[in-house]
Amino acid sequence: MYIDFLSDDARSKAAARALDCDHHARSGVILSPNDPPPDVLVLPIPPTRDGIHPTGMPDLTLTELGRLLTERAPNALLIGYGPCPAALEHMAYDDLEAHRSFINRNATLTAEGGMTMILDELRARGGYSLSEMVIVILGFGRIARSIATCLAGFGCRILVGARRTAARAAADAKGYFSFDITDKSFFDERGELLFADRLHILINTVPSSDVIETAVRMPNALFGIELSGKPHVLASCMKLPYPVLDGRSLPTRYTPEAAGIALAAAIRHSLKDRMPIN
Repeated sequence: MYIDFLSDDARSKAAARALDCDHHARSGVILSPNDPPPDVLVLPIPPTRDGIHPTGMPDLTLTELGRLLTERAPNALLIGYGPCPAALEHMAYDDLEAHRSFINRNATLTAEGGMTMILDELRARGGYSLSEMVIVILGFGRIARSIATCLAGFGCRILVGARRTAARAAADAKGYFSFDITDKSFFDERGELLFADRLHILINTVPSSDVIETAVRMPNALFGIELSGKPHVLASCMKLPYPVLDGRSLPTRYTPEAAGIALAAAIRHSLKDRMPIN
């Protein structure tokens, strides 16, 4: 079986090495007519709306990829993260978001990478202690919960902004302070009275730019970090009146081997019921 990755980042390389024990796997494939067509093609993670950028094929749009696959690998199984792009819907597709073990592991590794970025930034700014900080986390999904758990051990105050009542209740149950993320006046009113004398760090995990306005008036802002991985959200964060770190490429940036092994395990799981293992 031939398993090809359109990406050649460190995670894809690590996953290809792990899978190559049982299959023919490679990263940075260019779908050359001189090579055998892949049985499995792994799309870049996370996907992008404007296209993909495999090695040797800059600015390849999803529509162009669909045509290329129809010509050279019409029977390939595509594996991606998130819903199948419309331009590729004629192909067999498996969504890694359906693999709970993968998304949980990926969230944990992303949170660990985010912690590394935060600690590095604090050291670069003169060695601030996290115990002196208020951490404002937007969202309370897997990544947010993982990084909140890491931060709680440092003794910092944690504020969690979430839309859903159930998510806010879950944050309160963990001993954090929750607020309605849609309340754009929070830091002007009630939030101004909460730990306003401390330095604040923003962590955004919500893949929507409409929540960023909530954090514009965050008091005593030191910096922020964007962990949703969405370019348009990062663009909104960069307009905030304080520095924001770009958390894209996590967890690959710090833990490529662990991230690659987790990806390889998810791919094996996808193949188990779809194709015979050689």
